[in-house]
Amino acid sequence: SPSKRRTLFEKIGWVDNDPMLTKVYLEPTTRCNLRCRACMRESWNEIPGDMDMGTFQAFIESASRIDSLRTVGFWGFGEPLCHPRIIEMIRQTKALGLETEMISNAILLDSAMAEALVDAGLDLLVVSLDGADTSSQAEFRGGADLNAILHNLENLKAVSKKRGKQKPEL
Repeated sequence: SPSKRRTLFEKIGWVDNDPMLTKVYLEPTTRCNLRCRACMRESWNEIPGDMDMGTFQAFIESASRIDSLRTVGFWGFGEPLCHPRIIEMIRQTKALGLETEMISNAILLDSAMAEALVDAGLDLLVVSLDGADTSSQAEFRGGADLNAILHNLENLKAVSKKRGKQKPEL
């Protein structure tokens, strides 16, 4: 138990230097819209699925009681934009005063999604690329169109600017 551990540390003169919890990573889905050659999802037998909102609500309730928590990252082995309620998840996380981050392949980042992400307050978007030109991106990322991704990112920045926001940072 934590109290026995603390007592033991005090008796032997050690200081408990466990860092406070400042960042949590959530995997909203294991589904993905691509079939990338190097992805571990290509070699597993797990059935893809989404985090249910009951589980997410339990997280939000717990997170609201962790004073040291600063950031929630939405990523994992799936594409977060595949989750049908990802915008709601971001909004609820932002309502707690937490920063939000996401890793995405940006294929599903159409105009409506860009507006929703900006309005929800996403702080950071990391875009996962495997190619520096259209052919290498398509080869490694299961047919992903680099030009479409770049267009989606330009559109996201335009939406941010139009709304007078500096975020999400790319």
